[in-house]
Amino acid sequence: MSQNITNIDHIYVVLHKEKEADKYEKWMKWMEYNKIPKDYLTVYCYKWGDELSQADLDTNSYDDGTLVKLFPFRKQFPLKKSEVSISINFLNIFKLGLEKKFNNILVFESDAILHPDFINLMNKNMDELAKYKDWHMLSIGCGMNKHYPNLYKNKSIYRGKEIRCLDSFVINQTGMKLIVDLIPKVNLPIDEHFDVLVKQKKLECLWLEPTIVVQGSQVGINPTTIRMANSVYVTPQDCKWLKDVQFK
Repeated sequence: MSQNITNIDHIYVVLHKEKEADKYEKWMKWMEYNKIPKDYLTVYCYKWGDELSQADLDTNSYDDGTLVKLFPFRKQFPLKKSEVSISINFLNIFKLGLEKKFNNILVFESDAILHPDFINLMNKNMDELAKYKDWHMLSIGCGMNKHYPNLYKNKSIYRGKEIRCLDSFVINQTGMKLIVDLIPKVNLPIDEHFDVLVKQKKLECLWLEPTIVVQGSQVGINPTTIRMANSVYVTPQDCKWLKDVQFK
């Protein structure tokens, strides 16, 4: 019997089928194992970074000095094509979600590794999320190993003061529209754009604890071409369920 996730209208995975064939195979196996309907998950990639034309870059990005102002070390590292590419992918996914009038979508980066009991845990967490009214997105992964400091019994969702990472999150229709409207073009990596909006109190971000997704590039499993370096932020001690994951 096929299954969907409570209050999630659709799942999107940012993934290039040809250039990330191993990850594509992983996601297809995960879908089959969990009996996820084929029309419930969309694998999406506009273009890989090195496929972007100058027209793509001019249409979707610009440099006004903000990147270097916020991160002086980036003077030697201007916005990478891979960073523009992932930004386009996220923004286009939000546009697709809005076109289809989805209320809530679940978005993953290709190297997201999901808890072995992800579906059941996600259903439970979505039931709790339904109690919140003022929110735009829910981070469900332990990006950069950031966690809420004080946890409470029988509570899994907390208000975040920053973005962890964009490897795995739920975003609602209001959040999709807000981001598409406020970020027509990027002058920062997309997660930094999100972080600015959170700190400006324009984007209401929630954190899930304990987290149920880890990013492969942050545990040394899947190298990335997007970040400046591949660093191990999350250790097996921080994510004890990782050893039981079947699809990595």
